[in-house]
Amino acid sequence: MTVVITGGTGFTGTFLLRSMLARDPGEVVVLSRDEPGRAHGRLLRALDALAAPSAVRQAARRQVTAVQADITRPGLGLPADRFAALAASMTELWHCAADTTLNADPASLRRVNLGGTQNVLALAEAAPPGARVRHLSTAFVAGRRREGLILEDELDDSAGFENDYERSKYDAEVAVRDWSSRTGRPVLVLRPSLMVHDRPAPAGVPDHQIGSLVSLLARMRAVHRRPGREPLTVRLPGRPDARLNMVQVGWAAEAMLEASARIAGRPAGAVTTLHVVHPQDTPAEKLWRLAAENVPEFRLTLGPAPADPNFLERFAATYFQPFLPFAWHRRSYDRARLVSALPSGHRPGPLSFDFLFAVLDSPRIERPHPASAERRPSR
Repeated sequence: MTVVITGGTGFTGTFLLRSMLARDPGEVVVLSRDEPGRAHGRLLRALDALAAPSAVRQAARRQVTAVQADITRPGLGLPADRFAALAASMTELWHCAADTTLNADPASLRRVNLGGTQNVLALAEAAPPGARVRHLSTAFVAGRRREGLILEDELDDSAGFENDYERSKYDAEVAVRDWSSRTGRPVLVLRPSLMVHDRPAPAGVPDHQIGSLVSLLARMRAVHRRPGREPLTVRLPGRPDARLNMVQVGWAAEAMLEASARIAGRPAGAVTTLHVVHPQDTPAEKLWRLAAENVPEFRLTLGPAPADPNFLERFAATYFQPFLPFAWHRRSYDRARLVSALPSGHRPGPLSFDFLFAVLDSPRIERPHPASAERRPSR
């Protein structure tokens, strides 16, 4: 049995591999842009930082092979014979690689997220017919649907998108459905919400998806400390009753693997989609209350965009821009099919936000220039 995974050294891929190796999947091939020694070293350091059990770290040394590949190139940039051999040996494919930068260049996002998916699907098509395909998408393919319940089967672009990242992931899902219909091969599509680690990420582990937002808040705090003075109100545009779904990445990785193992023998050409989300949305008000307790320099509020913005509000409007549309969201996600695919009682615990504010005082956080803090590299 050979499992091929793209994005295995990224944030989600690191946790997925840790859980995967605990299940003894056989041989695992990690496709990475880095040269093999460097990619394998990054993975081992991440597993050490996550305190993975000794058996998992030993399995990573024995069973994981890193292969340098480029998902944006036809044939993944591999020699034809290497591509054919990889496809012939593959029994399962996990496509996790993506550019998750919300405000990246649209052409770059399309090249990585859509073009990369199409090139990875070509590998799946060259694999034996029984090879299983798992595509990691995002709950945010729902785009600008800000109200109501998003069903797991829905894939609708009529409301538009908050950013080009969402558009590119939507287009990738469309490509997956078209490929499955054309080839007659089933695909499991997994749509996690905003995945976070519920404690500060240790050195050696890729940062969570809101790391750049935390870095920006840390910079604001470092530059505008106001000891002994009243907190400065920062009015952000949004709904006071907004909510956002966040889920612990460790639980999400376990849930995706468990659901994958239990969903087998799907009809030819069928695409099964699961929302890998927390059963409880997080109210924005809770985040603001915690921020007030942990970042006393600011008083964050949501409401209409201020007509007379102060300096920090102008800063936020510019550098928080990729995140601000989500302050208008009140939607929730159907997870009935996910629940049916998991063992009874398999649900995430309450989400702690101590990690968010502990990170603000962590030496691990750099203080980048705001313009550089908005970007995240491809996973």
